[in-house]
Amino acid sequence: IAAVGAIGLVLARTMTNPLQRLRQSAVALGRGELSTRVGEGPGPREVQDLATSFDAMAGRLERLVASQRDFAADASHQLRTPLAALQLRLENLRDGGGGDSRRDVDAALVEVERLSGIIDGLLVLARAESTEPPPDEIAVAEVVADRVAAHEALAHRQGVTLSSHPERVSAMAVPGAVDQMLDNLIDNAVKA
Repeated sequence: IAAVGAIGLVLARTMTNPLQRLRQSAVALGRGELSTRVGEGPGPREVQDLATSFDAMAGRLERLVASQRDFAADASHQLRTPLAALQLRLENLRDGGGGDSRRDVDAALVEVERLSGIIDGLLVLARAESTEPPPDEIAVAEVVADRVAAHEALAHRQGVTLSSHPERVSAMAVPGAVDQMLDNLIDNAVKA
């Protein structure tokens, strides 16, 4: 009986030890430790195949996250310098101009500030482990009026008249999301 018990214990450990390593690696990957791998080890062929598949998945996930971070960091870096130069030129133009040109320049400066916010968001995305900010209450009518005003000059050049009659409604959304949706809709409408 003792011999059978000892053999049973050895067999059980040959099954549970590789599964325990796999479980520990899965927990570490779930915590965000993307370099975690199970590696080769003793155990049944099925568990070794599962460990190999896990390592391949973890490697692909690590590469995807790294490429996303690299893209966001590169895009942010590439956009920041020309945006800063544009803002400086617009501020100089505003200080030297007057009348309607000042209003146009002020509107352009608002757009530059908005682009700066987008770039800052990309930098946060590149650096953060989790990036989804919580939804906030957005005054939709104000956003609609702002986005229509921002697109008016380009629409006028295309021979398109923009108008809006939004009611006072609010929406729960991630900050900037409604702005981006409206920009896409208005841009497509003006082009079409």
